[in-house]
Amino acid sequence: MTARGRKTERLIEILSELGADHYLSGPSARTYLDEKQLRGIGATVEYMRYDYGEYPQLYPPFDPAVSILDLLFMCGPDAPKYIWGAP
Repeated sequence: MTARGRKTERLIEILSELGADHYLSGPSARTYLDEKQLRGIGATVEYMRYDYGEYPQLYPPFDPAVSILDLLFMCGPDAPKYIWGAP
């Protein structure tokens, strides 16, 4: 696979090469993805929603827009209960 271009153009090349017509993305991509271009090739876009509960962070107030690594480092073996509500 040799994707050329930048941002949405590169994504379009990848989707086209794979024969994909749906793209699942993180919510921050809303600021740079050109959905009109994606619709132009018949692709739909879906954005993930992360509604995990608050957990203790090093520097309050709670910031939900961080990597999963933050949760893993801050909560260690208790991390799954914040993701799946596991006991």
